[in-house]
Amino acid sequence: MPVIYYATEIHLDFGILSTLGMQCRTRKLKRPLLVTDSTIAANGMMARAIAALGDIDHAVFAEAH
Repeated sequence: MPVIYYATEIHLDFGILSTLGMQCRTRKLKRPLLVTDSTIAANGMMARAIAALGDIDHAVFAEAH
């Protein structure tokens, strides 16, 4: 799987979204902030990200431009 190290790690792979909860737990993130725009929020991708978090408390900002 390709990994890009920039300001943060960026993982690229098929199905990678399903690892979001595990990635947050590994990094001990207590309340991740998911940032997106209204299109992604409306097309189901954000719902998949939230589902992948499982029981991890989170916040969503869906007004990015």
